[in-house]
Amino acid sequence: MAGNERSRRLWMVQWEREVDNNAPTLPMDTQRRDAEIMKERDIEAQLEFMKLAMLVQQGSENTNHDSRDHHHRKFICLDIGNIRTHQRCLTIGRTTLIILLTTVSMSLLLLYLNVNVKLCRDLDEELSFNQSRLSHYQGEEENLNHLLRANVSSLLRGQILQRDRTSQLLCNRTQILLEAETLKWRLKTVQENFSLLEEEYINLKRSHLLVPRDSVLLQNCQRGDPDGESLMCHYCSPGWQYFSMSCYLVSMSAHSWPESVQWCRSEGGHLGVIDSTEEQYFILGLIKRTTWIGLSDSDMEGEWRWVDGTPYDKATTFWSFNEPNNAWNEDCVTMSPSTGWNDDKCFKSYNSVCEHEAHKLRINGDIISN
Repeated sequence: MAGNERSRRLWMVQWEREVDNNAPTLPMDTQRRDAEIMKERDIEAQLEFMKLAMLVQQGSENTNHDSRDHHHRKFICLDIGNIRTHQRCLTIGRTTLIILLTTVSMSLLLLYLNVNVKLCRDLDEELSFNQSRLSHYQGEEENLNHLLRANVSSLLRGQILQRDRTSQLLCNRTQILLEAETLKWRLKTVQENFSLLEEEYINLKRSHLLVPRDSVLLQNCQRGDPDGESLMCHYCSPGWQYFSMSCYLVSMSAHSWPESVQWCRSEGGHLGVIDSTEEQYFILGLIKRTTWIGLSDSDMEGEWRWVDGTPYDKATTFWSFNEPNNAWNEDCVTMSPSTGWNDDKCFKSYNSVCEHEAHKLRINGDIISN
């Protein structure tokens, strides 16, 4: 019964293995496949070992049975007591034992050969699989070698190009260094020339005045001596208007007459003094409304005086009709673009016109300008 149970288990294991072998296999990686193959080999070895054990056990049982028969025959032969019969019994027993041992040996040999054939078949399958993998790896190796050769070729071309560029850069560097040395020498020469020119310019600036040709300094120039070797030029400060060697400035704000006197002094002049018809009309062209001038009789009524001490000439006056009339202590004089001169109260606020002598500039030799 034990032998039948083991046989049944053995055939169940074989049946499960055949079911597993017939089942569809899915792709797996190399390590997993190798593990499955080793597992199958272990199972097959266990099955073969179980088969061998069963055969040995069966042989042992048969041997025991034959031994019992032999003893029985021996006893029979001994009971008979015939020597010839006894020898024949021994010969039959030996022959039976030899046949049994030969049968067991052949069974073991067949089992061994079956196991070896199975192992050879598995080894052939593994060899075929390894050859397939080797072919795949060889293809990948060929591709990698091709890519490596391409990369090496590209690297060599890059090295050649880099070598050419390096050579060109070295040539350019040498050329740049030569040009830099040349530029340094030129810069040194220019700096030396600049120092000489700067020194010469300083000397010229000390002894000469650079004046643009259209400068106001040159608009009113006359020869300063009979031989004509020098010029006398009259000019005014910015904002002042030049006329007949004098400069004029009209205030932008209104003040009383005394305040106007102080303001003109702060500007470097005095209230306007008119001693000619040309000057009268020039100032009329400057003013737009009633404006203080530098004439007053505040010190003594009826005795008119200019602020700069110029004598008052009654013949050169530009009084309006019925002026001056000294109405309500009118001691200071204004001029208007429409009516002329008028005496007025000194505390009133009007614009004022200032005057000072024009500045003078003597130029020796020719005029040099840009």
